Amino acid sequence: MPVGGEVAARGWLAAAAAAAAAAGRLRRAGRVRPACHSHPVHRRLLPSLVAIALVMMKCTVPGDPVPSDPVPEVPVPGGGSAPLVPVPSDAADQPKPAADPPADAFPKPHKKFAAHFTDPLHHDEGAEFAPFGSDEGSDTLYGWLDRLAELTTCTTVRWMITAADPGGALDDAEHNGPDVDGFIIGAGFALLLLTGHIDTEGKQLVLAALHRTYSYYADANPREPAVMIRDLARFPATDCTET
Repeated sequence: MPVGGEVAARGWLAAAAAAAAAAGRLRRAGRVRPACHSHPVHRRLLPSLVAIALVMMKCTVPGDPVPSDPVPEVPVPGGGSAPLVPVPSDAADQPKPAADPPADAFPKPHKKFAAHFTDPLHHDEGAEFAPFGSDEGSDTLYGWLDRLAELTTCTTVRWMITAADPGGALDDAEHNGPDVDGFIIGAGFALLLLTGHIDTEGKQLVLAALHRTYSYYADANPREPAVMIRDLARFPATDCTET
């Protein structure tokens, strides 16, 4: 059974995730995308809340078993690490929350994207964990919508990220936090939505970022990353050489 610190920590994480999602919906109330996104206070406080929760989870009573086998790790705010958590097989099967319909400014998805990515979260700009619900994902999508002529079915996620250079998202990807990973996820899903294509390496980069994001908030068991992992894993990647 979890001890008091772990129970409290789970409450903190669940509250933080819920607050982030609610703030995302409020920010996009009226389904109108502002000219540019700010980074409101809730985004600055969220890492601190998660850090507190993770520290609390480490406070166990004497005699508690300590895992002896090393496990993969994900970053936590303020340093340190947390285990990379496997996504439960039923995490994507949680009830679908109400989703905002696509805003008028939301780009028309490529037919391949529309046929495969049918869950409403893929066009929900109010859900913080959705591909285009975060500031990073939304900015990435609309930034590339303005550069649509540069995207082809040979475009790679790595090229998109390098071209935009969003905070060095690939410099040390294994130690990214959720905000930086939001750029990787946004780039991959923007490429999919606008071209109906994703390259093999890019698919793996996005899946890894989604696994890190899920692990970061694992105690809240967020549905969105689990659905995105499931749907992306089933979508075939394609590679080509431009001539």
